[in-house]
Amino acid sequence: MLIFKKSTFALAAMVAVPMFAASTPAMAAGCTLATLTGTYTYAYLGYNVVKGVDVPFSVAGFASYDGKGGLKGTETETTTSATGKVVVSPGTYTGTYTITAKCAIKEIDTQAGVLSHYDEFTGPSGNTINFVQTDQGVVSSAIETRD
Repeated sequence: MLIFKKSTFALAAMVAVPMFAASTPAMAAGCTLATLTGTYTYAYLGYNVVKGVDVPFSVAGFASYDGKGGLKGTETETTTSATGKVVVSPGTYTGTYTITAKCAIKEIDTQAGVLSHYDEFTGPSGNTINFVQTDQGVVSSAIETRD
C-alpha cells in the first residue's frame, strides 16, 4: 500500500510539473516590439514653460503602432497664444519606439519637424501605455488605451 501511495504522488508530480513548466515561459516572456500593435487613444493635459511662464495645453488623439518599432498618429492640441487667444492645432505625426523585455519603452515622435521624447511603460498584454514626456520645458503625462 505504501508503494501505491508513493507511485500516486510521483504520477501527480509528473503531471503537475510539466503543466506548470509549460505556462512559465509565456509568463516570463515579457515584452517585444510586437507587444505594441494596433490603435491607442489618449487625452492629456500639461504645460510648456515659456520664458518662465507655465503655458497650459491639452491634447487628444490616437496612435497606431505597427509592432515593428514604428507608429503614426493624429491629434489635436489646444493652448493659448501670447495674446491669450486659444490656439487649436490639429496635426499628424510619425514616430519610432524601442521596448525592453521588462516592458519599458522609449518613444520619439516627429510632428512638423519638432521631436518629442517619451518614457513609457506597459505590461505584457500591451493594452495600456503609461507615458511621461521627457523634453526640457514640458510637463505632461497620460495613459493610452488600445481599442
